[in-house]
Amino acid sequence: MKSFVLIATALFFTCATGAGEDRDQIKALLPDALRGLPQAQYELGVIYYQAENYLQATGWLLRAARQGHADAQSQLAVCYTFGHGVPQDRDKAIDWLTKAANQGNANARFNLGICYEDGINVKQNHRQAIAWFTKVSNYVEAQYHLGLCHAALGENQLAAGWFAKAAAQGHASAMEHLQPPAAKPAPPPTVISAQSTAPTEKTPAIQPPADALPPTVIPAQPTPPAAKQPEPIKDPGETAPPITAPMTKEEPEKNPDEPAKPIPTAKPTPPQPVPDDLALLTKAANKGDIPAQIRLASRYANGLGVRKNYDNAELWLTKAASQGSADAQYELGMLYRQHYAFVSKRVAQLFTAAAGQNHAGAQYMLGWCYANDYGVPDRDWKKAAEWYAKAAGQGNADAQYALGKCYQEGLGVPRDAKQAAAWLAKAAAQNHPKAGAELKKSAKR
Repeated sequence: MKSFVLIATALFFTCATGAGEDRDQIKALLPDALRGLPQAQYELGVIYYQAENYLQATGWLLRAARQGHADAQSQLAVCYTFGHGVPQDRDKAIDWLTKAANQGNANARFNLGICYEDGINVKQNHRQAIAWFTKVSNYVEAQYHLGLCHAALGENQLAAGWFAKAAAQGHASAMEHLQPPAAKPAPPPTVISAQSTAPTEKTPAIQPPADALPPTVIPAQPTPPAAKQPEPIKDPGETAPPITAPMTKEEPEKNPDEPAKPIPTAKPTPPQPVPDDLALLTKAANKGDIPAQIRLASRYANGLGVRKNYDNAELWLTKAASQGSADAQYELGMLYRQHYAFVSKRVAQLFTAAAGQNHAGAQYMLGWCYANDYGVPDRDWKKAAEWYAKAAGQGNADAQYALGKCYQEGLGVPRDAKQAAAWLAKAAAQNHPKAGAELKKSAKR
């Protein structure tokens, strides 16, 4: 009877795969997962999660997490935070995150620090946040948040030290904290003429102007509200990369009176050959070669010839993005979007910088941000359609499909069946997975 149950279960999970899931990977992992091996269960959970099949994902993640698999526990915390496949339960999210962190899981430790820093699912406690961030202080983002926490406690020297460490690795926000505010010119002195030795009225003492600058103090960061999760697009149906790993924070709001510091743009340089050898690639990247930095980041992100390490990928992409590379800005935005849950404002900022340099992928993703109220002030279908149109005009198939859906439903643009069909046809010609079916459906209406 037991063998029958296993066979039936295997058939159920095999048949449950969707278009976005890797059937070959699932087929390869399923026997070990059914035998109770937690690593296979975790990997199956991740595959289903990436395909947004959350019920299947949480089923396998929960099995692995109960066996003490730290990565599964950390991912399960994300599921409970957002209600993906399970009822939303912030207490369970913290419980699973703490279990993973206590096993030494670096992502869980960092994310638990974020929770205590901003009061996400727990009472805000900067000392607790510092304790968790310190355990992963080799990570540039943890260094930056250590600076924020110490600054919030008024420990400005410690804050400056951590900001300096993060800035040395190219962290743009940390660099901003290290820059002193521009000094305002002192008011001209009051000159009393020699003939005014005995004034009839007492000369008032010179008062500092009302807007005189106080002593330079690294400001404590305001506690941002709990991050609002992007609502799914109700109709256009375009897909964006799923969130696949633990939580990080929504960046703190900036002072509205402080001018925003633009992300730099790269100066055009003639292309140089990029070495494939890891040692040579690293040497070129350390010299500031942008293509080498991006290639090295890709190798770390995908585990090509090196152990997969998103921290190193983030480090090298940050270095390239700080030099103004649109490709790096886009890739860094995608890395944050795919592997962290509460960095939407930073993601939108990176996409905006790259889109401004006419990067088609970034233009599409910026449109997606406006369509999903992700990292932008408000959902804005008009801006979404504008960015989709820019990317679609450059041949981006995802943007062509999204723009077609906008015209089809009148989202941000007037409803126009001909325009909708034209853009959907362009996307279908590039083998967009949904465009062909949408065209057939439209033809029947």
